[in-house]
Amino acid sequence: MSQTNRKGIDMTENKKRLFNHWQSLNSSRFMDWVNRHRRLLLLVIDLLIYLLIVLTSVIFNARWGHYLSPIDYLSVNWLGYVSIGVFMFAGRMISRVYLNVWRYPNIRAYLVMLLSDVIGGTAAFALNRIAYHWLDGIKTRVCIHLGFWQTYCVIAMFCLITLGIRFVYQMICRQMNEVERQLMSDNASTDGNKINIVIVGAGQVGALLADELMVNPQSHYNPYCFVERDPAKVGGIISGLKVYSEEGIVEKIRSWPVQEIFLAMPKVTTEELNDLYDLYTQTGCKVKLYSLPTGEKAELYTPPSLRGM
Repeated sequence: MSQTNRKGIDMTENKKRLFNHWQSLNSSRFMDWVNRHRRLLLLVIDLLIYLLIVLTSVIFNARWGHYLSPIDYLSVNWLGYVSIGVFMFAGRMISRVYLNVWRYPNIRAYLVMLLSDVIGGTAAFALNRIAYHWLDGIKTRVCIHLGFWQTYCVIAMFCLITLGIRFVYQMICRQMNEVERQLMSDNASTDGNKINIVIVGAGQVGALLADELMVNPQSHYNPYCFVERDPAKVGGIISGLKVYSEEGIVEKIRSWPVQEIFLAMPKVTTEELNDLYDLYTQTGCKVKLYSLPTGEKAELYTPPSLRGM
């Protein structure tokens, strides 16, 4: 056996071991508990991150300010940190940040999270400033107002770190999906029972469908690629699959080893579905509509004009 072939086999075995560890982790009781309490756990993680940022800010400001110790500084300014945290977390709750599935986020989810932090933190700063002037002259040891730079450093650090954690989580999932796709492709070449499919729609529904089909060992389908109208997604990789444009797709699919096409576009109208059906039936493949929780139950699409015939 040549050195190149041996190296290729070793890489495949390493990918299989990595994927098996990932699968074992996902199927463990711990991950089952995590999935059930995902929103609460993410909220707790963000809260711990905010407390860590506050601790860092307190140590830094106490060192460079006229305070005896960080505890002395915190005893004076704790209310300002609390108010900033309350407003930022309230902003995330109102904007429903914790309802997002961060394994399949989009740009809108990140922008909403960023804007909610900025708006919430700015509101806290403004109200703290008003309260500070209102309480001016009243002798009290507790200061409700933090300076401009102190406030926005806390806001920026909190937003960047929490966003960074979500980016890292998404990259890990994407890498595991890529490894899984390669392994599934290798298995599909030796398993004649697997049906290669094209998924039309590279949104959240399409990504969930692809992951479900690749993870489920009883699945009869092997996702081949995505087709998408959105130019921002065309040419990219989602769930380890390449995203192709709809332009000239009929000729491409005819040249691919694909037998079926799944329409994973739940928000399109009936007229648009009919147009998609007319387009993709030209490939000679079966066209199915995916609108149920599991891809194994995708139904063969029949235009309304043909139903009952």
